[in-house]
Amino acid sequence: MRHIFRYRSGFTLVELMVVVIILAVLLGIAIPVYFVLKERALESSTEAEMKNMVHAIELYKNDNGQYPPEDSFPADIAHYYQQLPSRDSWGSPYVYELTAESYQLKSSGKDKIPGTGDDIVFEEGNMVGEGAYHN
Repeated sequence: MRHIFRYRSGFTLVELMVVVIILAVLLGIAIPVYFVLKERALESSTEAEMKNMVHAIELYKNDNGQYPPEDSFPADIAHYYQQLPSRDSWGSPYVYELTAESYQLKSSGKDKIPGTGDDIVFEEGNMVGEGAYHN
């Protein structure tokens, strides 16, 4: 007597499709989360660099009685911050503006457009513009 049903090894097309769909759903969730986390990390890195630059600016003021002039920034604070970055994590230059009594240190943020809501701004040592993610 011959076997009517033969046992076959392997996966059916339905099983393979279920696995592919599950992987697609997981990737659909994981990829956007990855990009958000990457942007948050870039923002945190920029904030940390700016905090170090602010400390260097404040040290300069303590030593010289005034904030560094705009035309010689960042060269004047290079003595206080050995690996002074000239650009933020997105590749935009830092902007230093000096007023009569204070200064502002700015990064244009992830959109690279100055004056928008994602700018990171320090004024007289305090962060006043918190960026896109408000770390």
